Amino acid sequence: MSRTLLFELGTEEIPARFLPKALEDLRSILTEQLTAAGMAPRLIRTLGTPRRLAALAEGLPERQPEGIEMVLGPSAKAAFAPDGAPTKAAQGFARKHGVDPSALETERTEKGDYVVVRKKTGGAPTLALLSEMLPRTVAALTFPKTMRWGEGDFRFVRPLHWIVAMLGRDVVHFSVGGIESDNHSRGHRFVHPGPVRIGTADDYVDALAMHNVIVDQADRRARIESEVHAWAATVDGVAVHDPALLDRVTHLVELPTTVRGEFDPAYLELPREVLVNAMREHQFYFSVEDARGKLLPYFISVLNVPPKHHETVTRGNERVLRARLADARFFFDEDRKTRLEARVPALQDVLLHQKIGSLLEKVERLGQLVAQLAEALGESREVSEAAGRAARLCKADLVTLMVGEFPDLQGVMGREYARLDGEPTEVSLAIEEHYRPRHAGAPLPTSPAGALLALADRFDSLAGCWHAKLIPTATQDPYALRRAALGIIAILQARPAWRLPLDWAVEKACSLHGETDSSGVSDQILEFFRGRLQHHFVSEGHAHDAVEAVLSARLDRKRVAYVPGGDAGFSWDVAGLSARVAVVSEAKREDDFIALATTFRRVVNILPPGDQLGGRGDLADLEDLKEPSEVRLLDAFKEVRSRAQALAGDRQYKALFAELRKLKAPVDRFFETIRVMDADNPGLRSRRLRLLEAIADIFYEIADFSKIVIEQDSQS
Repeated sequence: MSRTLLFELGTEEIPARFLPKALEDLRSILTEQLTAAGMAPRLIRTLGTPRRLAALAEGLPERQPEGIEMVLGPSAKAAFAPDGAPTKAAQGFARKHGVDPSALETERTEKGDYVVVRKKTGGAPTLALLSEMLPRTVAALTFPKTMRWGEGDFRFVRPLHWIVAMLGRDVVHFSVGGIESDNHSRGHRFVHPGPVRIGTADDYVDALAMHNVIVDQADRRARIESEVHAWAATVDGVAVHDPALLDRVTHLVELPTTVRGEFDPAYLELPREVLVNAMREHQFYFSVEDARGKLLPYFISVLNVPPKHHETVTRGNERVLRARLADARFFFDEDRKTRLEARVPALQDVLLHQKIGSLLEKVERLGQLVAQLAEALGESREVSEAAGRAARLCKADLVTLMVGEFPDLQGVMGREYARLDGEPTEVSLAIEEHYRPRHAGAPLPTSPAGALLALADRFDSLAGCWHAKLIPTATQDPYALRRAALGIIAILQARPAWRLPLDWAVEKACSLHGETDSSGVSDQILEFFRGRLQHHFVSEGHAHDAVEAVLSARLDRKRVAYVPGGDAGFSWDVAGLSARVAVVSEAKREDDFIALATTFRRVVNILPPGDQLGGRGDLADLEDLKEPSEVRLLDAFKEVRSRAQALAGDRQYKALFAELRKLKAPVDRFFETIRVMDADNPGLRSRRLRLLEAIADIFYEIADFSKIVIEQDSQS
């Protein structure tokens, strides 16, 4: 017979942003502990509201399954005297495990005969095991912030008020933080604040629903979404799509109900983002728009109170929003009295860091950097000038009243104020887009000028922070430098026509901070980029070894790949790296990949480390090779190289990989018939090795295939 475990921790209100991870951690920790005890649940789900974290684990047995554990002791030779009597070693081993020495057995192992004891394991009542397991589960939960209350030392995200722990109908008894577990939960704080007795673990969800708590977050989310759309339809509108806000309000309430409010249509003259931000960030309201995407003077708020209070709450919500919008209109009108250009000198008073300088100095660096980037990327004079003008104005909105009150609108207000000042569309758009992407998966810059400025801003931030020794650690990144690097990668990956070597751009940005090549700062930033590239490509679904193979070949090798006219000078070209990773990932799924990777390994394994052969690229004397298999290999190499030159230059890595396949058979035949390391003829050995080195260099144009993990590795 199997039963369901109910485990609920009742608390003061937990911050909404903590709940999703806490519920996932609870599920993971509890699953791990139950599985380790041999009682893996058939199904486990976690449920939560601001006042509770709960788990339901179905299919637990009445008792832990029994088993036999074999414990290895001393060697048989050390355990028994010549007459067969147990030695002190055997007696101590038996005493340690609570058995008589006569119960010891001998087991043959790879290392010889050893004494073992076979012990019965498991069989304990599940109820007793849970009494020990659940307190460990609570202790294993972590939060960004915890607190201590009363006179105890126990810390948790918020004060604990109750614990429900039941296996079927039976209470699992234990205590945490001075709170004893029982079978009494609590209902809605305002509607039913008293205890709620839970009859059985399977009754939990329904019992709380009867006392005005929807404990399943998925049910609350669906209910909120449905009601929000229904309210919007009453004014012939639709709710602005906002999954993040929907998740947020889901974790703020236990009994979600919704109301529709309205505001003065005159406020619609403000920029859309101002209105949405005021409603979303400060009040958690959903905005409403018409079928054409134009905002309507309505909002929908989510409440945690019963319907009889809706009218009162709605009036209060409207009053609060009216004050926020009145402030916004005042800030907007005041800001409009001063042009963005006139605000630029005030950036001198905003100090970023003593070693980095002021915002005005940053703006001046951005102007230089966007010009260099535009020239390197072959952008038109119009694009370069638009990016340069945007660089001049892009931080000016940071000293406006509006952004001071609504920080999330930086860039957005710069765009609006620039537009109202009569700046060209390309300039105003670039001002807003230089903040893109604001986070992983967010929209990227759509205009060339915006993308140039976004790159320059991030390169400058990386160079400046490294210059000031503000380097992220494994646990802290206060200046969001990882996000900056990933933003650069995302922008360049989305613009494959921009062949921008990261190493060149980093050096240019560092030079504007007074760093020279000898300082090593550029190398440190590039190593940081290498880690971000790996993270980015793996997050796209590519295998770790495929990513490592490409990055090792293109970023780590000191020698220059030998493909005349190829793109060896663009090792740090993001779009090129991305294309290579895609080709290797696809090739890994093909039948002949393992054999090709093995052939490549044979080539590189025989080569001396470093660049000891000399004469790289000078293959004229290879014409002296006479053996048929080496002649055929040389001819095949020349044929492949002649096409590889153009293919590598055009980033046609899939076609280049197809050319590499043509070298497999002649390379294999070469190794079958030739003694490469011919000690009697050093000159011949050198020529053969240089031929293999040239072949390896063509492979390195795509990846270091020796980094690929294949099944043969475990057998070699």
